[in-house]
Amino acid sequence: MGILKRFVALLTASAAALTMLSFRSYAEESKETGMGFIHAFGRTLYDDKGKEFIIKGMAFGNDVWSNPTSPPRSHHSEASYKELSQLGFNSVRFYLNYSLFESDEKPYEYRSTGFDWLDTNIKWAGKYGIRLVLNMHYPQGGYQSQGNGTLLWTDSENQKRLKALWTEIARRYADEPVILGYGLVNEPVPVGKTNVDEALDMWKTLSNDITASIREYDSRHLIFIEKANPKPYPGGETDWNVSLERSLPLQNSTNIVYEFHTYDPFLYTHQQFDWAGTVGEEHKYPDAGTGKAKLEESFSNIISFSEQNNVPIYCGEFGAGRHCFENGRGGAQWVSDMLDIFIGNHISFNYHTFNEYSFGFYYPDYSNGGLTRRNEELAAVFRSKLITEQTPRYEIVDILFALLSCIKTQ
Repeated sequence: MGILKRFVALLTASAAALTMLSFRSYAEESKETGMGFIHAFGRTLYDDKGKEFIIKGMAFGNDVWSNPTSPPRSHHSEASYKELSQLGFNSVRFYLNYSLFESDEKPYEYRSTGFDWLDTNIKWAGKYGIRLVLNMHYPQGGYQSQGNGTLLWTDSENQKRLKALWTEIARRYADEPVILGYGLVNEPVPVGKTNVDEALDMWKTLSNDITASIREYDSRHLIFIEKANPKPYPGGETDWNVSLERSLPLQNSTNIVYEFHTYDPFLYTHQQFDWAGTVGEEHKYPDAGTGKAKLEESFSNIISFSEQNNVPIYCGEFGAGRHCFENGRGGAQWVSDMLDIFIGNHISFNYHTFNEYSFGFYYPDYSNGGLTRRNEELAAVFRSKLITEQTPRYEIVDILFALLSCIKTQ
């Protein structure tokens, strides 16, 4: 028994020392905001004080789909960050289009306007305690989600440019704790020459190469790696059902977060959108085939991935389209149930999106160039679910208490 007690004492001291060493390199705070860096330890994210940090995010689309060459200054303002903070959010998934930073005519020559605009947003966000996940939503070679950006995969120069741009971003912002981390490519759809495995290998190689390049300048920021939805060859059909073990490549680095997106059930969340092929679909939530238990069941694979690999996970996108909030279709209840699932399972999350016609928290009037109507049902859900302080979880302490509990029963 004496040996066991000494072992537990040694384990306790070692765990405390390792924890202090782990947190020490992240403890540097911004003088302007008081923020320190967030980092990953096992399945959990921690702040610089050692408290569990769950990402509670809202997406800023920044009009990336129109391929802008100048910042979309009417999309949001400083007041937008203040509003999100008051609703209980602590982060913004900040969508980027590469064309804000370089042109295809002059690759590797970076525009100051893009970085100046990013600097302004960092200042605004930090003022209200909001952190930014920089997400490359539209990389060189084209927007990925709809499977049309094949030039990222068939032209190696585009991959070199993407890697160089991320390296430049890391070099500029390595010491900026308002930035939460870097999302390398949104919803990658890699294209192989002959088969799906070849396509998946391309994403594994590219993500590890970009991560290694970032780490040459920046070891403290999180890097977000997304699940790939591969094509076997250009012009082929996207495969959305490849297992996480194959499509979510583990990185040769630390401080990595593994990202997934969910809009289940798709015909509900995307109903009545011509671009989604759901015109004529009308559904309510919950109904006989849906409900909170069914939603939670859909998380089993990603939770298993997190447990088996001892890594943190992040839902970078979830949301209900605007038609879900019409005619009593239950959009607010769907969002409420999803938030319960995220918070109950200690999963970081991000709502898509702040100001967009199809899924916006605000519904924009493009002819007017500004925000027009806020979804007050959504605002009430966010306030009720996000403002309540969550009890921090300390995995090392949990393990030690479990060990001590076992000893007491002997």
